[in-house]
Amino acid sequence: MIAQRFDLSRNTVGSWVYRKSTAGNSKKRVKLAPLETTFMKEKELSAGEKDSRIRELERALSMEKMRSECLEKMIEIAERELKIDIRKKSGAKQSTR
Repeated sequence: MIAQRFDLSRNTVGSWVYRKSTAGNSKKRVKLAPLETTFMKEKELSAGEKDSRIRELERALSMEKMRSECLEKMIEIAERELKIDIRKKSGAKQSTR
C-alpha cells in the first residue's frame, strides 16, 4: 500500500486522492478569497452573508493547510528517496548570481 511504503497515514493519501478526483468539479472546488475582500471594501454584510463568508474562508484555510501538509510530506519523501537536502538550512550561504 502507498501509505505504508512512504510512511504516510491512510487519511493523507485519501485526501490526496479526493482532491485529485474533485479537481475538475467546480462545485466541490474551494475558491480562494480574492486579494480585495468584502471587508476591505467596508461593505456592510448581513448576518447570513457574514456566516457564508466565514464558511468560505474556513474552507479555503482548511484546503491551504492540507496543501501545506502535502507539500511538507512530499519534500520529506523526496529528501529521503533522493538522499539530498531540499529545505534551506539556517545559516546557509546564498548563491551570488
